[in-house]
Amino acid sequence: MRLSTNKGNRVVEKIDVIPVSKEIMETREEVEIFRRQVGDQLYKIWPMQPLPPGEYAVIEYTEGKVNAQIFDFSVK
Repeated sequence: MRLSTNKGNRVVEKIDVIPVSKEIMETREEVEIFRRQVGDQLYKIWPMQPLPPGEYAVIEYTEGKVNAQIFDFSVK
């Protein structure tokens, strides 16, 4: 994911809750990647295109649930 900034903080995704239905809407800027499994629950990942300078994160998440493991880094 490419991260954005807000008031000096890194923002991974924007979460909106629809008032009546309580449905959760997650908005994030994904980076297209190649992924190859190299072991049991172990993957090698790399971007399809060179990453421009900025803030990024590798994220492990379950779709539809607001829980994520985030590993952030920057490209200079």
